[in-house]
Amino acid sequence: MRGPAHNGESVTRRGVVAGLGLGACALLAAACGAGTQSGAQPASGAGQTGQAAVKPTGKATYLFHIGVGPEYEQYQEVAKRFNARGTGEIEIAISEGQGYLVKLQSQIAGGDAPEATFMAAFNMPEWAERGALEPLDARVARDKFDLKKFFDASVALGRARVQGAEHLYALPRHPSPAVLFYNKSRFEARGLKAPDATWTWDTFLDTAKKLTQGDDYGVIAPYHPFYLHPFVRSWGAEILDKDLKKFQLDQSPGPEAVQWVADLAVRQNAAMPFNKLASNNDRQPWYQGKIGMVMDIYPNVANTDTNAKGAFQYDVVLLPKGPKGRVNRNVAGTYVLLKGAKNPEVGWEWLKYLTSKETMTYLSTTIFPAQREAAQAPEFLNPPSAATKINRKAFVDALEQDTSLP
Repeated sequence: MRGPAHNGESVTRRGVVAGLGLGACALLAAACGAGTQSGAQPASGAGQTGQAAVKPTGKATYLFHIGVGPEYEQYQEVAKRFNARGTGEIEIAISEGQGYLVKLQSQIAGGDAPEATFMAAFNMPEWAERGALEPLDARVARDKFDLKKFFDASVALGRARVQGAEHLYALPRHPSPAVLFYNKSRFEARGLKAPDATWTWDTFLDTAKKLTQGDDYGVIAPYHPFYLHPFVRSWGAEILDKDLKKFQLDQSPGPEAVQWVADLAVRQNAAMPFNKLASNNDRQPWYQGKIGMVMDIYPNVANTDTNAKGAFQYDVVLLPKGPKGRVNRNVAGTYVLLKGAKNPEVGWEWLKYLTSKETMTYLSTTIFPAQREAAQAPEFLNPPSAATKINRKAFVDALEQDTSLP
């Protein structure tokens, strides 16, 4: 996704609006299931799975959404543990060079859909409308599967309305609220007080200017729609109207909020100029210690530890408050069952195991678990193997903010 237009050192308000409008509106349209693709089969009802008469057996496939790496190795270990339980056997498949959604579409078209896979919540409604996903309502009721063990905001993103009927199509994997990452080493070197829950965006701006010196900047401005979204809403602006049909960021205070972001680099000299960034979500300057603060989500913890290699100390806090208070974003990764797969019952057992406290606690080194107990466990909040000790509770607290969809 391209960032806002720029010319030399400048970032215009129109450019930022364009970047947000094209990016955020596309995501929001997908999240609301806008339009069934041509030739797609409509989704059926909640599904009549009945009572499971026998213990599930046989093999099932889980399509992993990224390539081989530490997270893939974790899933292989989880599959090994699952297979030892005697409720079926899971094989972890990868996309082998192509995007996993491309591979998924190809498998569905060829009549060889995997039983389960990962799916970003903003993609899920579109696939539900295609008739590609199995509604989970009947299985949840049959097995008395407790959805209350997840964060409410994440469960809501697993639901979609198809042909006038709302169903649960996905179980939460990880929520993705934004927090403020800050370089503790740079704050201490400049004699600045660390950010805290009392901060407003004015405090943020004042501190960013004090952190800027030469080629080191106070912040990477929230150009990316994922982070511009909670910022403008904290000002009282909305991207779309409540029916999600009309663009209204061009209505006050939207233009003023977007101009404030552009001015971080253009007038305030507090943010790294956009033309020095590789993209609107470039984090390399942060890893290099050239940035004092940046808005980001939980995976940036592992990314910072890996890329910065301990060159500086950092921590995280809640986002600053705007005129309308502190606002966050409601985005999540989910697990889904594919309709037409050969062994859906083993696939369902696998999804239940993936979302158990045991498994989510194990995976919490790479994801922020959507399961409440796992997110509040010491293994997540204060992992002994963590390269950097940070306030992970900030991610949990961020879910208590206003995370309603725009």
